[in-house]
Amino acid sequence: MRMILLLLALTCGFGIPAASAQALADAVRLARLDDTVFITDVDGRTVKGQLVSISPESIRLMTPGAVVIPADRVSRIDKLGDPVRDGFRKGAIAGALFGAVGAATLDGKDWILVFPKIWTGAFEFGLFGMLFDWLHKSRTTLYRAPAAVVSITPLGAPGSRGLAMSWRF
Repeated sequence: MRMILLLLALTCGFGIPAASAQALADAVRLARLDDTVFITDVDGRTVKGQLVSISPESIRLMTPGAVVIPADRVSRIDKLGDPVRDGFRKGAIAGALFGAVGAATLDGKDWILVFPKIWTGAFEFGLFGMLFDWLHKSRTTLYRAPAAVVSITPLGAPGSRGLAMSWRF
């Protein structure tokens, strides 16, 4: 049983989710030219197009016309599609669980078949998970602007009281 839990923990650790960039300059390495991207600006409008260029100053898209979006107006960048490896990972975890349940029903003399049942279940369900993930087109976040910051500072000059507030969205 310990071995099964260890294998499950290792299987969970193999899939590392894609992290979104914290700075627009980091999004350059996550995006490729000609990717279909969705850019949401600070007003909530979304523009879909083929990525032509991305720089710390601006983003150029090819829609039916050319669009240039200043970097300070970008709230979020999403890319169409995600890697199929996370679908394989999720399917393999489910398959390993089903294989472990099947292995638990074996008689004492068939203990040699425990690991082949688990690995076979993980592999088969992993392939199904990869197929479903390949057929389902979702979005992967490449960049998300920093969240709104609100700060309140007390003003404590002699003879006066008050608060200074500042916020950034």
